[in-house]
Amino acid sequence: MTSTPIAKLLTDRQAALAVSQKEAAGRCGVSGSTFGRWARGEIVPDPDKYRAIAEFLDVPISVVVNAIGGSTATTTDPVAELISVYRGLRQAADHLEERMATMDAGELRLASHTFSEVQKTVTELGEILSDFGDGIIDTLASEAN
Repeated sequence: MTSTPIAKLLTDRQAALAVSQKEAAGRCGVSGSTFGRWARGEIVPDPDKYRAIAEFLDVPISVVVNAIGGSTATTTDPVAELISVYRGLRQAADHLEERMATMDAGELRLASHTFSEVQKTVTELGEILSDFGDGIIDTLASEAN
């Protein structure tokens, strides 16, 4: 598989800490095989793992969201950063919503709460971005369609 931004972050951090895949996986709250699939770019982490991944990577959660959302750009423009985070969160919400269709009742309860929180954050961030002009929100809304 092709390396993804999140896979590179995970493997670089694992190497820097000189920890096994099993230990890295434990720090992220998943099995070794799941961590391995993330590290190979086969799958992306579910949103309920973002915080643990951010702690393992020792980075803000926005870095994880951006890496999973596919953004590799670095910027000092706060509006561009907010847009990037917004896109990543929206993509994460879409991914989680798809996964929820195959979950059992216990997983679904947790995922529903996570989905609700992500959706709330996307909405709040959209409201913040709307303060910068209607053009931004129109562009983002057209991307969703």
